[in-house]
Amino acid sequence: MSYIWKKDKQEVEIPIDWRKLKASAESEEKAREKLENMLLKEKALARTACQREHENLSGCMATKYASISSVLYSSGFNVRKALEDAVKRDCLALQGKCIKTDSTEIKCETKAEEKAAEEAEAEKDKKKKK
Repeated sequence: MSYIWKKDKQEVEIPIDWRKLKASAESEEKAREKLENMLLKEKALARTACQREHENLSGCMATKYASISSVLYSSGFNVRKALEDAVKRDCLALQGKCIKTDSTEIKCETKAEEKAAEEAEAEKDKKKKK
């Protein structure tokens, strides 16, 4: 599952992976139903996260200022001005418009197939880290 946003005054849409959802149940129908219910909730959460990250300039700046407040207030004017400019640039770079939330088609697997897929994914991640 992902959300898609684009920067202000740009046409390029940027997909952001949000979460990978899994559900298990006694039957494929029940698992599919369970996953569809989870998807509705997660889409709302992804939309909220996108808005918080990309449509909330003041929130971004407040969060960044809070994380550097001890350094900010004990620094001289020039350092403080440079930090304030950096915070503003960082937050402006993240500003844009949330377009939509998206999910791939639901795929059902047996437990054995699921375990093999997880092991393959873990192996691929190990190779990426090297």
